[in-house]
Amino acid sequence: MLAIMVAACGSSRPAPPVVSRDLIIETGYARATRDLWSHYWDAGDDNPAGSPRIRATQGNGGPDNGLIVDSQRATTFWQMAQFHKLLFGQWVFDQSATAREAIGANWRAIRTTYSDAQLRGDGRADQSISVSDDAGWKAAFLAQVHTVTGDPAALHDLEEMIPAVTARFLDPNQPRLFHGKTPAGRALFSNPHGILYAAQEDRHAYATYGRVSTLYEATLALAALYAYEQDKDPAYLSYAKETYRWIHTDLRNVKQSSDDTATGVYLCELMLEPAGLQSDHPQAKNRYYGKPVRALSAEYGGGTLAMAVLAARLYRLTHDSAYLVEARDIIKAFVLPDAFGRWRKGRLLFVNARDPWTEGYWYPEAVAEVLTLPGIDPAGTFRSAVRNTAAAIMAARMPDGYYGADWSGTELDPADGVMTWFEESTRANGGRGGGLAAPRQIMTSANSALLLQAAHLLRS
Repeated sequence: MLAIMVAACGSSRPAPPVVSRDLIIETGYARATRDLWSHYWDAGDDNPAGSPRIRATQGNGGPDNGLIVDSQRATTFWQMAQFHKLLFGQWVFDQSATAREAIGANWRAIRTTYSDAQLRGDGRADQSISVSDDAGWKAAFLAQVHTVTGDPAALHDLEEMIPAVTARFLDPNQPRLFHGKTPAGRALFSNPHGILYAAQEDRHAYATYGRVSTLYEATLALAALYAYEQDKDPAYLSYAKETYRWIHTDLRNVKQSSDDTATGVYLCELMLEPAGLQSDHPQAKNRYYGKPVRALSAEYGGGTLAMAVLAARLYRLTHDSAYLVEARDIIKAFVLPDAFGRWRKGRLLFVNARDPWTEGYWYPEAVAEVLTLPGIDPAGTFRSAVRNTAAAIMAARMPDGYYGADWSGTELDPADGVMTWFEESTRANGGRGGGLAAPRQIMTSANSALLLQAAHLLRS
């Protein structure tokens, strides 16, 4: 006791206060949302239409890839949709009237820029969809708008857009998806392997991604499930269930070789060439199946969580326990070190390994809809990793209020020696920067903020 008293009284400098992780998360979420509003919301002064809206961005390509362009009237839907998701969560989870007003204002600005035919189409007329995953983000945006505003035009646009998009990206060799009306209603065909990532008309993307289907289709299926819940058209439920089934059958990671560990999370891409379909296991486009590493992994964390959310929603709709088991298995597998968990300074965090522009998108729903199912994450491991990752994101906040994609620190990429997403973005384009996942890109900062939102929900 004397030693303790001497230690306490013998120093004139008080011990620094201990800041709890929960306080870091709550103050961090508030700060991050202020930062993103400041950077990405245009009150109307900076665009020709004079309408409040999410700032427009440049398209994919060039040294300013994905950066904000104040003078551009049109928007890039899938990029805009990443920040819109944060606004949507502020309305759903925080009952923010400001977010609700912003979503309505942004929707009005969109409708003055694009015609109904463009919004309901397959994305060619307004150049909003280049490859099929763009369709998923645009469809999610329309579902969010309808949820918040109740505007029937948003739902109608969504319901017309889904069959139009599936027709555009239909695999001509093995058509599966409903893509138009028949005397019996919308038709659903039997091909078990999903739509194409890129259509032949998109020559640049098709050269790299032709004859590939992807896990990104889960986002389109979730939007279709929303459409089903609104008007009970069984074609949308069938599409969501069929998409879940082919992804679960073909992309759920299995042991690829004696050196690999079966994880139960999901691969991103399926090769649709005969060699890919006739093998014992699906062939992902990236032929690397080990522990996920930055920019090389065949596994996709954001899409894996989308499958968990899809399983949770299908379970609540159908009461089929197989969906509950899958949601439970994904959350259990997700944190493993051969999946998306990383130990840093004694704490488990999540790695942003494959797609830093979309990895955080489904974390809020994973917390709100998946973790609330019975028997999910009984030890709290996933929950703790979300909190730890959120604290790590705030610790790495850029001085100008942007957020990088290196949530769990350095991830070695043996393909090109780049150590982090931030370093890759600064080296790109001959050293001019602007490459993948630069922090000031709307997608990068928004997806980091979405993980902060997920951690905030755990405190609610």
